[in-house]
Amino acid sequence: NQPVIVADLRRETRFSGPPLLHDHGVVSGLSVIVRGRERPYGVLGAHTTRRRLFTEDDGHFLQAVANVVGAAIERGRADEEVRRLARRNRLILNSTGAGIYGLDAEGRCTFINPAALNMLGYTAAELAGRSAHEVFHHSRPDGSAYPAVECPVHQAYWQGRTYRGADEVYWRKDGRPIPVEYVSTPIMEDGKLVGAVVSFQDITARKEAEEALRRSNAYNRSLIEASLDPLVTIGPDGKITDVNAATEAVTGRSRQELIGTDFSDYFTEPARARAGYEQVFREGAVRDYELAIRHRDGRITPVLYNASVYRDEHGEVIGVYAVARDITSVKRAEEALHALNMELEQRVAKRTAQLEAAVRELEDISYSVSHDLWIPLRAVDGFAGILLTDYQDALDEEGKRLLTVIRTNTKRMARLLNDILTFLRLGRTAMTVTDIDMEEIVRAALQDLESMTQGRDVRLEIKPLPRAQGDRALIRQVFVNLLSNALKFTQPTAMAVIEVGAKEGERTHTYYVRDNGVGFDMRYADKLFGVFQRLHGVEEFEGTGMGLAIAHRIITRHGGRLWAEGSVNEGATFHFTLPKSTERRQK
Repeated sequence: NQPVIVADLRRETRFSGPPLLHDHGVVSGLSVIVRGRERPYGVLGAHTTRRRLFTEDDGHFLQAVANVVGAAIERGRADEEVRRLARRNRLILNSTGAGIYGLDAEGRCTFINPAALNMLGYTAAELAGRSAHEVFHHSRPDGSAYPAVECPVHQAYWQGRTYRGADEVYWRKDGRPIPVEYVSTPIMEDGKLVGAVVSFQDITARKEAEEALRRSNAYNRSLIEASLDPLVTIGPDGKITDVNAATEAVTGRSRQELIGTDFSDYFTEPARARAGYEQVFREGAVRDYELAIRHRDGRITPVLYNASVYRDEHGEVIGVYAVARDITSVKRAEEALHALNMELEQRVAKRTAQLEAAVRELEDISYSVSHDLWIPLRAVDGFAGILLTDYQDALDEEGKRLLTVIRTNTKRMARLLNDILTFLRLGRTAMTVTDIDMEEIVRAALQDLESMTQGRDVRLEIKPLPRAQGDRALIRQVFVNLLSNALKFTQPTAMAVIEVGAKEGERTHTYYVRDNGVGFDMRYADKLFGVFQRLHGVEEFEGTGMGLAIAHRIITRHGGRLWAEGSVNEGATFHFTLPKSTERRQK
Protein backbone atom coordinates (compact mmCIF):
# COMPACT_ATOMS: atom_id res chain seq x y z
CA ASN A 1 0.00 0.00 0.00
CA GLN A 2 3.09 2.26 0.04
CA PRO A 3 4.11 4.39 -2.95
CA VAL A 4 6.75 2.84 -5.24
CA ILE A 5 9.62 5.22 -5.71
CA VAL A 6 12.09 4.67 -8.55
CA ALA A 7 15.39 6.60 -8.53
CA ASP A 8 17.46 6.78 -11.71
CA LEU A 9 21.11 7.99 -11.50
CA ARG A 10 21.76 10.05 -14.60
CA ARG A 11 24.82 9.09 -16.58
CA GLU A 12 26.33 12.53 -16.58
CA THR A 13 25.98 12.87 -12.83
CA ARG A 14 28.16 11.32 -10.07
CA PHE A 15 27.81 11.62 -6.35
CA SER A 16 30.76 13.18 -4.62
CA GLY A 17 29.43 13.80 -1.18
CA PRO A 18 26.45 13.45 1.15
CA PRO A 19 22.94 13.98 -0.27
CA LEU A 20 21.75 17.58 -0.43
CA LEU A 21 18.05 18.42 0.03
CA HIS A 22 17.33 22.14 -0.26
CA ASP A 23 14.45 23.88 1.52
CA HIS A 24 12.68 24.40 -1.76
CA GLY A 25 12.80 20.68 -2.62
CA VAL A 26 15.80 20.58 -4.92
CA VAL A 27 17.95 17.41 -4.89
CA SER A 28 20.97 17.92 -7.15
CA GLY A 29 22.00 15.16 -9.59
CA LEU A 30 18.98 12.94 -8.98
CA SER A 31 15.71 12.41 -10.84
CA VAL A 32 12.98 10.78 -8.81
CA ILE A 33 9.75 9.36 -10.24
CA VAL A 34 7.05 8.96 -7.67
CA ARG A 35 4.12 6.75 -8.52
CA GLY A 36 1.01 5.90 -6.57
CA ARG A 37 -1.66 3.31 -7.19
CA GLU A 38 -3.58 5.48 -9.63
CA ARG A 39 -1.51 8.32 -10.92
CA PRO A 40 1.93 9.77 -10.56
CA TYR A 41 2.42 12.27 -7.89
CA GLY A 42 5.06 14.08 -9.86
CA VAL A 43 8.68 14.13 -10.85
CA LEU A 44 11.52 15.82 -9.00
CA GLY A 45 14.33 16.48 -11.47
CA ALA A 46 17.71 18.08 -11.25
CA HIS A 47 17.57 21.82 -10.65
CA THR A 48 13.75 21.60 -10.44
CA THR A 49 11.96 24.11 -8.21
CA ARG A 50 8.41 23.55 -9.35
CA ARG A 51 6.47 22.59 -6.22
CA ARG A 52 3.11 22.87 -7.86
CA LEU A 53 3.37 19.44 -9.38
CA PHE A 54 2.92 17.80 -6.03
CA THR A 55 -0.62 17.10 -4.99
CA GLU A 56 0.27 15.42 -1.77
CA ASP A 57 1.35 17.16 1.28
CA ASP A 58 4.68 18.73 0.41
CA GLY A 59 6.28 17.88 3.71
CA HIS A 60 5.21 14.26 3.56
CA PHE A 61 6.32 13.96 -0.02
CA LEU A 62 9.65 15.66 0.52
CA GLN A 63 10.36 13.45 3.48
CA ALA A 64 9.69 10.38 1.36
CA VAL A 65 11.95 11.72 -1.35
CA ALA A 66 14.63 12.44 1.20
CA ASN A 67 14.42 8.86 2.49
CA VAL A 68 14.71 7.42 -1.00
CA VAL A 69 17.57 9.69 -1.98
CA GLY A 70 19.41 8.90 1.27
CA ALA A 71 19.04 5.16 0.72
CA ALA A 72 20.34 5.48 -2.84
CA ILE A 73 23.32 7.47 -1.75
CA GLU A 74 24.11 4.92 1.00
CA ARG A 75 24.05 2.17 -1.61
CA GLY A 76 26.45 4.20 -3.72
CA ARG A 77 28.68 4.63 -0.75
CA ALA A 78 28.59 0.89 -0.05
CA ASP A 79 29.48 0.10 -3.65
CA GLU A 80 32.40 2.52 -3.45
CA GLU A 81 33.57 0.89 -0.20
CA VAL A 82 33.42 -2.51 -1.85
CA ARG A 83 35.51 -1.20 -4.72
CA ARG A 84 37.96 0.38 -2.26
CA LEU A 85 38.26 -2.86 -0.29
CA ALA A 86 38.78 -4.77 -3.52
CA ARG A 87 41.57 -2.39 -4.51
CA ARG A 88 43.17 -2.73 -1.05
CA ASN A 89 42.91 -6.54 -1.17
CA ARG A 90 44.43 -6.51 -4.63
CA LEU A 91 47.32 -4.39 -3.31
CA ILE A 92 47.80 -6.83 -0.41
CA LEU A 93 47.82 -9.84 -2.74
CA ASN A 94 50.24 -8.13 -5.10
CA SER A 95 52.55 -6.99 -2.28
CA THR A 96 52.90 -10.23 -0.30
CA GLY A 97 55.96 -12.42 -0.79
CA ALA A 98 53.89 -15.60 -0.72
CA GLY A 99 52.52 -17.00 -3.95
CA ILE A 100 48.69 -16.82 -4.00
CA TYR A 101 46.30 -17.98 -6.69
CA GLY A 102 42.56 -18.66 -6.87
CA LEU A 103 40.78 -21.58 -8.47
CA ASP A 104 37.22 -22.08 -9.55
CA ALA A 105 35.28 -25.25 -8.80
CA GLU A 106 36.94 -26.99 -11.78
CA GLY A 107 40.47 -26.13 -10.66
CA ARG A 108 41.02 -23.36 -13.23
CA CYS A 109 43.04 -20.29 -12.28
CA THR A 110 40.84 -17.23 -11.66
CA PHE A 111 43.59 -14.96 -10.36
CA ILE A 112 47.31 -15.23 -9.43
CA ASN A 113 49.52 -12.68 -7.72
CA PRO A 114 52.90 -11.37 -8.97
CA ALA A 115 54.89 -13.38 -6.37
CA ALA A 116 53.40 -16.63 -7.70
CA LEU A 117 54.03 -15.59 -11.30
CA ASN A 118 57.64 -14.73 -10.46
CA MET A 119 58.23 -18.09 -8.74
CA LEU A 120 56.58 -20.08 -11.54
CA GLY A 121 57.95 -18.09 -14.48
CA TYR A 122 54.54 -17.58 -16.15
CA THR A 123 52.50 -14.50 -17.02
CA ALA A 124 48.96 -13.98 -15.73
CA ALA A 125 47.58 -14.38 -19.26
CA GLU A 126 49.32 -17.77 -19.64
CA LEU A 127 47.65 -19.14 -16.51
CA ALA A 128 44.24 -17.48 -16.60
CA GLY A 129 41.53 -20.09 -17.01
CA ARG A 130 43.97 -23.01 -17.13
CA SER A 131 44.14 -26.01 -14.75
CA ALA A 132 46.78 -25.37 -12.09
CA HIS A 133 47.19 -29.13 -11.62
CA GLU A 134 48.06 -29.70 -15.28
CA VAL A 135 50.29 -26.64 -15.69
CA PHE A 136 52.51 -26.55 -12.61
CA HIS A 137 51.31 -28.98 -9.91
CA HIS A 138 51.47 -32.40 -11.42
CA SER A 139 54.18 -34.25 -9.59
CA ARG A 140 54.63 -36.30 -6.44
CA PRO A 141 57.80 -35.82 -4.33
CA ASP A 142 59.26 -38.88 -6.09
CA GLY A 143 58.81 -37.22 -9.51
CA SER A 144 55.81 -39.23 -10.75
CA ALA A 145 52.66 -37.42 -11.96
CA TYR A 146 49.54 -36.98 -9.82
CA PRO A 147 46.23 -38.06 -11.30
CA ALA A 148 43.90 -35.08 -11.05
CA VAL A 149 41.66 -36.99 -8.68
CA GLU A 150 44.59 -37.40 -6.27
CA CYS A 151 45.83 -33.82 -6.46
CA PRO A 152 46.17 -32.62 -2.83
CA VAL A 153 44.96 -29.13 -3.79
CA HIS A 154 41.71 -30.62 -4.99
CA GLN A 155 41.09 -32.08 -1.56
CA ALA A 156 39.82 -28.63 -0.66
CA TYR A 157 37.02 -29.24 -3.18
CA TRP A 158 36.12 -32.84 -2.55
CA GLN A 159 36.47 -32.82 1.22
CA GLY A 160 35.52 -29.18 1.80
CA ARG A 161 38.39 -28.64 4.20
CA THR A 162 41.70 -26.81 4.33
CA TYR A 163 44.63 -28.90 3.13
CA ARG A 164 48.24 -28.24 4.07
CA GLY A 165 51.07 -29.60 1.92
CA ALA A 166 54.51 -29.64 3.55
CA ASP A 167 56.59 -31.50 0.97
CA GLU A 168 55.33 -30.88 -2.56
CA VAL A 169 56.84 -29.83 -5.87
CA TYR A 170 55.64 -27.14 -8.30
CA TRP A 171 57.11 -26.94 -11.79
CA ARG A 172 58.32 -23.74 -13.38
CA LYS A 173 57.66 -22.92 -16.99
CA ASP A 174 61.32 -23.73 -17.78
CA GLY A 175 60.85 -27.24 -16.33
CA ARG A 176 62.75 -26.68 -13.11
CA PRO A 177 61.14 -28.14 -9.97
CA ILE A 178 60.45 -25.92 -6.95
CA PRO A 179 60.00 -27.50 -3.52
CA VAL A 180 57.04 -25.79 -1.84
CA GLU A 181 54.78 -25.86 1.15
CA TYR A 182 51.23 -24.59 0.66
CA VAL A 183 47.75 -24.19 2.13
CA SER A 184 44.65 -24.83 0.02
CA THR A 185 41.45 -23.32 1.49
CA PRO A 186 37.94 -23.86 0.07
CA ILE A 187 35.78 -20.83 -0.91
CA MET A 188 32.13 -21.25 0.09
CA GLU A 189 29.17 -19.13 -1.02
CA ASP A 190 25.70 -19.73 0.42
CA GLY A 191 26.94 -23.14 1.61
CA LYS A 192 28.14 -24.10 -1.83
CA LEU A 193 31.81 -24.62 -2.80
CA VAL A 194 32.67 -22.26 -5.62
CA GLY A 195 36.49 -22.54 -5.64
CA ALA A 196 39.65 -22.46 -3.56
CA VAL A 197 42.45 -20.08 -2.73
CA VAL A 198 46.00 -21.45 -2.49
CA SER A 199 49.01 -19.77 -0.86
CA PHE A 200 52.47 -21.28 -1.24
CA GLN A 201 56.12 -20.60 -0.39
CA ASP A 202 59.26 -21.57 -2.30
CA ILE A 203 61.26 -23.55 0.29
CA THR A 204 64.33 -24.19 -1.85
CA ALA A 205 66.60 -22.29 0.56
CA ARG A 206 65.18 -24.18 3.51
CA LYS A 207 65.59 -27.50 1.72
CA GLU A 208 69.18 -26.64 0.88
CA ALA A 209 69.81 -25.67 4.51
CA GLU A 210 68.19 -28.92 5.66
CA GLU A 211 70.31 -30.89 3.21
CA ALA A 212 73.44 -29.08 4.36
CA LEU A 213 72.49 -29.82 7.95
CA ARG A 214 71.79 -33.44 7.04
CA ARG A 215 75.20 -33.74 5.36
CA SER A 216 76.85 -32.03 8.32
CA ASN A 217 75.12 -34.37 10.75
CA ALA A 218 76.05 -37.35 8.60
CA TYR A 219 79.66 -36.15 8.51
CA ASN A 220 79.72 -35.62 12.27
CA ARG A 221 78.14 -39.00 12.81
CA SER A 222 80.70 -40.62 10.51
CA LEU A 223 83.49 -38.98 12.53
CA ILE A 224 81.98 -40.25 15.76
CA GLU A 225 81.54 -43.74 14.37
CA ALA A 226 85.03 -43.70 12.84
CA SER A 227 86.50 -43.83 16.35
CA LEU A 228 87.41 -47.35 17.39
CA ASP A 229 87.36 -46.20 21.01
CA PRO A 230 84.12 -45.86 23.01
CA LEU A 231 82.88 -42.27 22.74
CA VAL A 232 80.07 -40.63 24.72
CA THR A 233 78.63 -37.14 25.18
CA ILE A 234 77.03 -36.28 28.53
CA GLY A 235 74.72 -33.40 29.41
CA PRO A 236 75.00 -31.14 32.47
CA ASP A 237 72.53 -33.42 34.25
CA GLY A 238 74.81 -36.44 33.87
CA LYS A 239 72.57 -38.06 31.25
CA ILE A 240 74.00 -39.58 28.09
CA THR A 241 73.16 -37.54 24.97
CA ASP A 242 74.98 -39.58 22.32
CA VAL A 243 77.25 -42.62 21.90
CA ASN A 244 79.04 -44.41 19.09
CA ALA A 245 79.01 -48.05 18.03
CA ALA A 246 82.12 -48.81 20.10
CA THR A 247 80.22 -47.74 23.24
CA GLU A 248 77.32 -50.00 22.27
CA ALA A 249 79.76 -52.89 21.89
CA VAL A 250 81.56 -52.35 25.20
CA THR A 251 78.32 -52.00 27.19
CA GLY A 252 76.18 -54.51 25.29
CA ARG A 253 73.39 -51.92 24.99
CA SER A 254 71.94 -50.11 21.99
CA ARG A 255 72.20 -46.38 21.40
CA GLN A 256 68.50 -45.98 22.13
CA GLU A 257 68.91 -47.76 25.46
CA LEU A 258 71.88 -45.63 26.50
CA ILE A 259 70.69 -42.15 25.53
CA GLY A 260 68.91 -40.45 28.40
CA THR A 261 70.35 -42.72 31.12
CA ASP A 262 72.87 -41.86 33.84
CA PHE A 263 76.36 -42.43 32.43
CA SER A 264 77.79 -43.63 35.76
CA ASP A 265 75.49 -46.67 35.81
CA TYR A 266 77.76 -48.51 33.38
CA PHE A 267 80.95 -48.42 35.46
CA THR A 268 82.14 -50.73 38.21
CA GLU A 269 82.75 -47.66 40.40
CA PRO A 270 79.88 -45.20 39.79
CA ALA A 271 81.07 -42.80 42.50
CA ARG A 272 84.54 -42.57 40.93
CA ALA A 273 82.97 -42.04 37.50
CA ARG A 274 80.85 -39.16 38.84
CA ALA A 275 83.90 -37.66 40.56
CA GLY A 276 85.76 -37.64 37.23
CA TYR A 277 82.75 -36.06 35.51
CA GLU A 278 82.64 -33.30 38.14
CA GLN A 279 86.37 -32.76 37.71
CA VAL A 280 85.85 -32.15 33.99
CA PHE A 281 83.27 -29.44 34.71
CA ARG A 282 85.52 -27.97 37.39
CA GLU A 283 88.83 -28.01 35.51
CA GLY A 284 87.72 -28.19 31.88
CA ALA A 285 89.30 -31.59 31.15
CA VAL A 286 90.75 -34.80 32.59
CA ARG A 287 93.52 -36.97 31.17
CA ASP A 288 94.03 -40.73 31.54
CA TYR A 289 91.27 -41.17 34.12
CA GLU A 290 91.13 -44.88 34.91
CA LEU A 291 87.74 -46.60 35.10
CA ALA A 292 86.25 -50.00 34.29
CA ILE A 293 83.13 -50.49 32.11
CA ARG A 294 80.73 -53.33 32.92
CA HIS A 295 79.15 -55.15 29.94
CA ARG A 296 75.58 -56.36 30.10
CA ASP A 297 76.84 -59.93 30.38
CA GLY A 298 79.15 -59.04 33.30
CA ARG A 299 82.43 -58.69 31.40
CA ILE A 300 84.71 -55.91 32.66
CA THR A 301 86.76 -53.68 30.35
CA PRO A 302 89.44 -51.48 31.96
CA VAL A 303 89.72 -48.09 30.20
CA LEU A 304 91.49 -44.76 30.41
CA TYR A 305 89.14 -41.80 29.85
CA ASN A 306 90.14 -38.48 28.32
CA ALA A 307 87.33 -35.95 28.56
CA SER A 308 86.70 -32.23 28.10
CA VAL A 309 83.75 -29.85 28.13
CA TYR A 310 82.13 -28.59 24.94
CA ARG A 311 80.28 -25.30 24.47
CA ASP A 312 77.45 -23.73 22.49
CA GLU A 313 77.77 -20.75 20.12
CA HIS A 314 77.65 -18.39 23.11
CA GLY A 315 80.54 -20.09 24.87
CA GLU A 316 78.36 -21.69 27.52
CA VAL A 317 79.31 -25.20 28.68
CA ILE A 318 76.59 -27.60 27.58
CA GLY A 319 78.15 -30.98 28.21
CA VAL A 320 81.13 -33.32 28.37
CA TYR A 321 82.79 -35.14 25.47
CA ALA A 322 84.60 -38.28 26.65
CA VAL A 323 86.67 -40.93 24.85
CA ALA A 324 87.76 -44.18 26.48
CA ARG A 325 90.85 -46.18 25.52
CA ASP A 326 90.60 -49.93 26.14
CA ILE A 327 93.67 -50.86 28.19
CA THR A 328 92.92 -54.56 28.56
CA SER A 329 96.12 -55.47 26.74
CA VAL A 330 98.07 -53.00 28.89
CA LYS A 331 96.64 -54.54 32.06
CA ARG A 332 97.52 -58.01 30.82
CA ALA A 333 101.03 -56.82 30.02
CA GLU A 334 101.30 -55.27 33.50
CA GLU A 335 100.15 -58.53 35.07
CA ALA A 336 102.62 -60.47 32.95
CA LEU A 337 105.37 -58.00 33.87
CA HIS A 338 104.46 -58.30 37.54
CA ALA A 339 104.60 -62.07 37.30
CA LEU A 340 107.91 -61.82 35.46
CA ASN A 341 109.27 -59.46 38.11
CA MET A 342 108.21 -61.86 40.81
CA GLU A 343 109.93 -64.67 38.94
CA LEU A 344 113.03 -62.51 38.42
CA GLU A 345 113.06 -61.57 42.08
CA GLN A 346 112.95 -65.25 42.94
CA ARG A 347 115.75 -65.94 40.48
CA VAL A 348 117.76 -63.01 41.81
CA ALA A 349 117.25 -64.24 45.35
CA LYS A 350 118.38 -67.68 44.27
CA ARG A 351 121.37 -66.30 42.39
CA THR A 352 122.19 -64.02 45.31
CA ALA A 353 122.20 -66.99 47.60
CA GLN A 354 124.46 -68.81 45.13
CA LEU A 355 126.76 -65.79 44.88
CA GLU A 356 126.88 -65.46 48.64
CA ALA A 357 127.83 -69.11 48.81
CA ALA A 358 130.47 -68.53 46.13
CA VAL A 359 131.79 -65.51 48.05
CA ARG A 360 132.04 -67.63 51.16
CA GLU A 361 133.92 -70.22 49.15
CA LEU A 362 136.24 -67.50 47.82
CA GLU A 363 136.77 -66.26 51.34
CA ASP A 364 137.64 -69.81 52.34
CA ILE A 365 140.05 -70.00 49.40
CA SER A 366 141.53 -66.65 50.38
CA TYR A 367 142.03 -67.92 53.89
CA SER A 368 143.62 -71.09 52.56
CA VAL A 369 145.87 -69.09 50.24
CA SER A 370 146.79 -66.76 53.06
CA HIS A 371 147.56 -69.48 55.54
CA ASP A 372 147.63 -73.01 54.20
CA LEU A 373 149.53 -72.24 50.93
CA TRP A 374 151.84 -69.53 52.18
CA ILE A 375 153.22 -71.65 55.03
CA PRO A 376 154.60 -74.54 52.91
CA LEU A 377 155.67 -72.11 50.20
CA ARG A 378 157.70 -70.11 52.66
CA ALA A 379 159.14 -73.37 54.07
CA VAL A 380 160.27 -74.53 50.63
CA ASP A 381 161.87 -71.19 49.89
CA GLY A 382 163.46 -71.03 53.33
CA PHE A 383 164.96 -74.52 53.26
CA ALA A 384 166.22 -73.97 49.70
CA GLY A 385 167.92 -70.82 50.89
CA ILE A 386 169.51 -72.67 53.84
CA LEU A 387 170.85 -75.33 51.53
CA LEU A 388 172.39 -72.72 49.22
CA THR A 389 173.90 -70.85 52.13
CA ASP A 390 174.96 -73.49 54.64
CA TYR A 391 175.60 -76.48 52.37
CA GLN A 392 176.96 -74.89 49.24
CA ASP A 393 180.26 -76.64 49.68
CA ALA A 394 178.51 -79.99 49.63
CA LEU A 395 176.61 -79.19 46.46
CA ASP A 396 177.90 -79.34 42.95
CA GLU A 397 176.98 -76.75 40.34
CA GLU A 398 173.90 -78.64 39.15
CA GLY A 399 172.58 -78.89 42.71
CA LYS A 400 173.10 -75.19 43.22
CA ARG A 401 171.30 -74.46 39.93
CA LEU A 402 168.33 -76.61 40.87
CA LEU A 403 167.99 -74.93 44.27
CA THR A 404 168.11 -71.54 42.53
CA VAL A 405 165.27 -72.67 40.18
CA ILE A 406 163.29 -73.80 43.23
CA ARG A 407 163.68 -70.41 44.89
CA THR A 408 162.83 -68.55 41.62
CA ASN A 409 159.61 -70.52 41.26
CA THR A 410 158.64 -70.10 44.88
CA LYS A 411 159.02 -66.32 44.46
CA ARG A 412 156.92 -66.48 41.30
CA MET A 413 154.34 -68.55 43.16
CA ALA A 414 154.35 -65.99 45.94
CA ARG A 415 153.67 -63.19 43.48
CA LEU A 416 150.88 -65.24 41.93
CA LEU A 417 149.30 -65.94 45.31
CA ASN A 418 149.58 -62.26 46.17
CA ASP A 419 147.87 -61.25 42.88
CA ILE A 420 145.11 -63.81 43.48
CA LEU A 421 144.49 -62.43 46.95
CA THR A 422 144.43 -58.91 45.57
CA PHE A 423 141.93 -59.94 42.88
CA LEU A 424 139.68 -61.70 45.39
CA ARG A 425 139.76 -58.81 47.84
CA LEU A 426 138.64 -56.35 45.11
CA GLY A 427 135.14 -57.77 45.21
CA ARG A 428 134.79 -57.30 48.96
CA THR A 429 136.81 -54.25 49.80
CA ALA A 430 134.74 -51.08 50.24
CA MET A 431 135.82 -48.15 48.07
CA THR A 432 136.48 -44.66 49.35
CA VAL A 433 135.56 -42.40 46.41
CA THR A 434 137.15 -38.94 46.34
CA ASP A 435 138.35 -36.40 43.79
CA ILE A 436 141.74 -37.55 42.52
CA ASP A 437 144.67 -35.57 41.12
CA MET A 438 145.46 -38.01 38.30
CA GLU A 439 148.88 -36.53 37.48
CA GLU A 440 149.97 -37.02 41.10
CA ILE A 441 148.74 -40.64 41.01
CA VAL A 442 150.74 -41.35 37.82
CA ARG A 443 153.95 -39.92 39.29
CA ALA A 444 153.48 -42.00 42.47
CA ALA A 445 153.01 -45.16 40.38
CA LEU A 446 156.19 -44.44 38.41
CA GLN A 447 158.14 -44.17 41.67
CA ASP A 448 156.98 -47.69 42.56
CA LEU A 449 158.31 -48.89 39.19
CA GLU A 450 161.61 -47.06 39.25
CA SER A 451 163.59 -50.31 39.38
CA MET A 452 162.15 -51.32 35.97
CA THR A 453 163.66 -48.25 34.29
CA GLN A 454 167.17 -48.54 35.64
CA GLY A 455 169.79 -49.21 33.00
CA ARG A 456 167.27 -48.60 30.19
CA ASP A 457 166.71 -45.78 27.70
CA VAL A 458 163.06 -44.86 28.56
CA ARG A 459 161.22 -41.64 27.65
CA LEU A 460 158.11 -40.98 29.76
CA GLU A 461 155.59 -38.32 28.57
CA ILE A 462 152.80 -37.27 30.93
CA LYS A 463 150.19 -35.08 29.23
CA PRO A 464 147.79 -32.83 31.24
CA LEU A 465 145.38 -35.13 33.06
CA PRO A 466 141.98 -33.83 34.32
CA ARG A 467 140.86 -34.77 37.83
CA ALA A 468 138.51 -37.71 38.26
CA GLN A 469 136.41 -39.47 40.89
CA GLY A 470 137.48 -42.80 42.36
CA ASP A 471 139.21 -44.76 45.09
CA ARG A 472 142.71 -43.30 45.28
CA ALA A 473 144.53 -46.54 46.18
CA LEU A 474 142.73 -48.63 43.57
CA ILE A 475 143.30 -46.15 40.72
CA ARG A 476 146.99 -46.03 41.69
CA GLN A 477 147.03 -49.83 41.36
CA VAL A 478 145.53 -49.50 37.84
CA PHE A 479 148.32 -47.15 36.74
CA VAL A 480 150.96 -49.39 38.40
CA ASN A 481 149.67 -52.41 36.46
CA LEU A 482 149.34 -50.57 33.11
CA LEU A 483 152.71 -48.81 33.38
CA SER A 484 154.53 -51.98 34.49
CA ASN A 485 152.89 -53.75 31.54
CA ALA A 486 154.21 -51.01 29.20
CA LEU A 487 157.72 -51.11 30.69
CA LYS A 488 157.80 -54.92 30.46
CA PHE A 489 156.76 -55.15 26.81
CA THR A 490 159.11 -52.37 25.66
CA GLN A 491 162.19 -54.20 26.93
CA PRO A 492 163.22 -55.37 23.43
CA THR A 493 162.91 -51.78 22.14
CA ALA A 494 166.06 -49.69 21.93
CA MET A 495 164.27 -46.47 22.92
CA ALA A 496 161.12 -47.12 24.98
CA VAL A 497 158.48 -44.37 24.67
CA ILE A 498 155.58 -44.43 27.11
CA GLU A 499 152.86 -41.76 27.00
CA VAL A 500 150.10 -41.09 29.52
CA GLY A 501 147.25 -38.77 28.44
CA ALA A 502 143.51 -38.13 28.57
CA LYS A 503 140.49 -36.85 26.66
CA GLU A 504 137.83 -34.89 28.54
CA GLY A 505 134.12 -35.69 28.21
CA GLU A 506 130.80 -34.30 29.49
CA ARG A 507 130.35 -36.83 32.28
CA THR A 508 133.45 -39.04 32.07
CA HIS A 509 137.10 -38.65 31.14
CA THR A 510 139.03 -41.19 29.09
CA TYR A 511 142.63 -41.88 30.14
CA TYR A 512 145.24 -43.88 28.23
CA VAL A 513 148.70 -45.46 28.54
CA ARG A 514 150.49 -45.86 25.18
CA ASP A 515 153.80 -47.65 24.44
CA ASN A 516 155.93 -48.57 21.43
CA GLY A 517 156.57 -52.15 22.55
CA VAL A 518 155.90 -55.53 20.97
CA GLY A 519 152.13 -54.94 20.80
CA PHE A 520 149.61 -57.75 20.23
CA ASP A 521 147.28 -59.25 17.65
CA MET A 522 143.81 -57.64 17.90
CA ARG A 523 142.21 -61.01 17.20
CA TYR A 524 143.11 -61.96 20.78
CA ALA A 525 142.19 -58.64 22.42
CA ASP A 526 139.28 -60.20 24.33
CA LYS A 527 141.70 -62.51 26.18
CA LEU A 528 143.84 -59.71 27.61
CA PHE A 529 141.72 -59.10 30.71
CA GLY A 530 140.99 -62.69 31.68
CA VAL A 531 142.47 -64.32 34.78
CA PHE A 532 145.78 -66.11 34.03
CA GLN A 533 145.48 -65.12 30.33
CA ARG A 534 148.80 -64.44 28.56
CA LEU A 535 149.59 -63.69 24.91
CA HIS A 536 153.34 -64.24 25.46
CA GLY A 537 155.21 -67.07 27.13
CA VAL A 538 156.81 -66.85 30.57
CA GLU A 539 160.18 -67.38 28.93
CA GLU A 540 159.70 -64.18 26.89
CA PHE A 541 158.16 -61.92 29.53
CA GLU A 542 157.75 -62.80 33.17
CA GLY A 543 154.48 -62.24 34.98
CA THR A 544 151.47 -63.96 36.47
CA GLY A 545 148.81 -62.97 33.90
CA MET A 546 146.78 -61.26 36.61
CA GLY A 547 147.78 -57.58 36.24
CA LEU A 548 145.34 -56.61 33.47
CA ALA A 549 142.53 -58.69 35.06
CA ILE A 550 143.01 -56.76 38.33
CA ALA A 551 143.00 -53.40 36.48
CA HIS A 552 139.85 -54.39 34.56
CA ARG A 553 138.04 -55.35 37.76
CA ILE A 554 139.00 -52.06 39.47
CA ILE A 555 137.73 -49.92 36.55
CA THR A 556 134.52 -51.97 36.31
CA ARG A 557 133.83 -51.37 40.01
CA HIS A 558 134.12 -47.62 39.30
CA GLY A 559 131.45 -47.89 36.60
CA GLY A 560 134.01 -47.37 33.83
CA ARG A 561 135.33 -49.36 30.88
CA LEU A 562 138.82 -50.68 30.04
CA TRP A 563 139.86 -51.70 26.53
CA ALA A 564 143.01 -52.07 24.42
CA GLU A 565 144.20 -51.35 20.89
CA GLY A 566 147.42 -52.57 19.32
CA SER A 567 149.35 -54.14 16.48
CA VAL A 568 152.17 -56.69 16.50
CA ASN A 569 155.55 -54.93 16.90
CA GLU A 570 153.85 -51.50 16.75
CA GLY A 571 152.97 -51.00 20.39
CA ALA A 572 149.72 -50.98 22.36
CA THR A 573 147.38 -48.46 23.95
CA PHE A 574 145.18 -49.17 26.97
CA HIS A 575 142.17 -46.88 27.53
CA PHE A 576 139.90 -46.59 30.58
CA THR A 577 137.11 -44.23 31.67
CA LEU A 578 136.32 -42.68 35.05
CA PRO A 579 133.62 -40.25 36.25
CA LYS A 580 134.80 -36.64 36.05
CA SER A 581 135.61 -34.72 39.23
CA THR A 582 132.83 -32.89 41.10
CA GLU A 583 135.26 -30.52 42.79
CA ARG A 584 134.38 -27.62 40.48
CA ARG A 585 130.65 -28.10 40.99
CA GLN A 586 131.10 -28.29 44.77
CA LYS A 587 132.92 -24.97 44.74
